[in-house]
This record gives sequence, C-alpha cells and structure tokens, in this order.
Amino acid sequence: MFLSFIGMLRNKYLLREVEEDYTFKSVILAGLYDVKSLKLKLRKEEESKYNSPWNIAVDFAVDMSFSPKEISTMLDEYSKENTIDMDIKAISEELYFFTEGYPYLVSRLCQIIDEKIKKGMKETWTKNDVQKAIKIINEEVNTLFESIVKNLENNNELYELTKNILIDGEQIVFNPLNPIISIGVTYGILKKGEDGLEISNKIFEDIIYSYMISKIRTTANNMSLYNIKSKFIEKIEN
Repeated sequence: MFLSFIGMLRNKYLLREVEEDYTFKSVILAGLYDVKSLKLKLRKEEESKYNSPWNIAVDFAVDMSFSPKEISTMLDEYSKENTIDMDIKAISEELYFFTEGYPYLVSRLCQIIDEKIKKGMKETWTKNDVQKAIKIINEEVNTLFESIVKNLENNNELYELTKNILIDGEQIVFNPLNPIISIGVTYGILKKGEDGLEISNKIFEDIIYSYMISKIRTTANNMSLYNIKSKFIEKIEN
C-alpha cells in the first residue's frame, strides 16, 4: 500500500510538471518507514520496476555524503561550543577515510568519541580516538547495519555480487545501467571506485566481510581458503 501511494504521488508530480495535474502543491510524509523496507515493486503487468527510496521525482543526483571540509566545519563548531582543542583537519580526514562521508557513520563516530571514549570530558580529540571509535562501531548492532544485511539477504544477486568483490577479490567494471549494480548503489552498499566497483566505505567493507565470513564458517566445513582476520582495519593496527 505504501509503495502504491508513493507511486501515485510520483505520477501526479510528473503530470503536474507538464501541466496535466493540479491536485497538490507539496506533500510531506512523516513516519517510521525505513529505507531497508523498500524493495522492487511488481506492477500489475508483472514488470519489475525500481522504487527510489529518496525522492518522488525521477532524477536525483545530489551527493548526500559529507566532504572533509563539511566534516571539519562540524568539528570546528563542536570544538568552539565545548572549548575542546583538536587537530580538526587531521581528524576530519581520518573520519572521511573510514566513512567516505556517510552522514550516519560520521555522526555516530563523533558521538562515540564524545560519549563513550571521552565520556563527556572536555579532552583533546586525536586520530587514535577515531580508530577506537571504529572498533566500537564495528561491534554494534544498529538499524543501519541491519538494513545492509537485510538488503543483501533479500536480493541474492546483490549478495553474490558483493561476495565476489569482498571475499573472492574479483574486479568488476562499474556500469550504472546494470540493474544489480544500480540497486546496490541505491542502497548505499556499492560505489564507483578508481579500479571499478567497490564497497561504498571501509566500515561497510568490514561489516559485510565479517558477516559473510561468519555465514561461511557456520555453513561450510573447510575455511582454509578464507582469511578470517579482516583486512580492512590494518590502518588501525598500524
């Protein structure tokens, strides 16, 4: 019902743009609906169509991730409000290195540093604090990580594609017209990298890698081909 309603609003919005519909000016949806629940919608003619989780219009090319400069601005405001000294440039770059600017991850890591590592104390933040926060968030169970896992489990082709990249080390050409790649990008799991298709950030790499290895370990007898220790936290240990 929800997806049908969204589809109706999209159609009416597009008709309005060509002056064929005047029934509304704007619509605000408020509720507890998570992106993780959006799936492919089957129309009456059984034709598979994708539903955009972000907007009612067709095209949406806005980059919603934070840049290092934007992260620096937030850290600067925080440091001034709390009179805390920190190397803002170094910390913002460290946060970006692990998150690629993914908003929730940036905010959550900062929250972990503030509330769990510093425990509300007005102490200087360091790159080592960011690395400690990475280890903490990698052990969390939250809606975002559950959403990633459910999206992978609900789409076997996307799961296998992600597994090929992470576990088997395959190099895959990025092509946004490929429907599996497209939906992986929509879910925020995949991105275009310098060498082809990549997982969108290092935290997602570690979360997904650990999850898949755990599944393999619990369903297979021979794990000799897999390195259980994640390769994505080398920077932390060094």
